[in-house]
Amino acid sequence: MSLPEKIYETRKLTCYPNPADLELNFEIECHSAAKLSVISLLGTEVWSSEVRGTGKKILSWNLENESGQRVTPGIYFYLLESGKEKITGKVMVK
Repeated sequence: MSLPEKIYETRKLTCYPNPADLELNFEIECHSAAKLSVISLLGTEVWSSEVRGTGKKILSWNLENESGQRVTPGIYFYLLESGKEKITGKVMVK
């Protein structure tokens, strides 16, 4: 009897430049649909984007919240959710 291999839906997430002052790019390699969110230190989601399809994608965030206002300088967290997998990290906005 062989054990099934664990299959990851998301392979890679790169965020640049960090710190960011004009725009932040997320390079994502996915095998299924995913959601990318940027969250403030207070736990508020300030921006999100759906990632559809498979393969390598680049998403750009213009450092504005969902209302179109520039976010305040500071530390933010990003969260990529794809199925049961979650990838997190932090970024600094100048």
